[in-house]
Amino acid sequence: HHSIAAYNDWPEYWKILGARYFLQEAREGDTVYPQSTYAHDMDFKITPADPNHPVTKGVETFMVHDETYKGYRMEPGLQILLTTDHEKGQRETGWCHTYRKSRVCFLQPGHGPQIFSQPEYRQLIRQAIRWTAEK
Repeated sequence: HHSIAAYNDWPEYWKILGARYFLQEAREGDTVYPQSTYAHDMDFKITPADPNHPVTKGVETFMVHDETYKGYRMEPGLQILLTTDHEKGQRETGWCHTYRKSRVCFLQPGHGPQIFSQPEYRQLIRQAIRWTAEK
């Protein structure tokens, strides 16, 4: 969850994670990106974008009370796993890809105890761990 805002000055990290959350306005080449945003204590819907992927298999659309992020730049080639339609959240809230020889999965929700106890979220975490560990 918070890993998207880590190592904000390390371009290779953005490639590993698959996105860059801007802690402040930033320039990449000729493009200027505004500071990314977040909102605490939002109620929003999470929808599996790819219900057949091993990370999302068996997970139905569910509601969460969590933190939203918006305004991050995503790397090309990500497979979108989860989406939301909340106005304060970026549409893409979960994705996966391969970085070099490693599988990487990012799930934007995950800020606090309420979501940690949800069966759907726990299933996503369990399946993401298994998927990233496979060879």
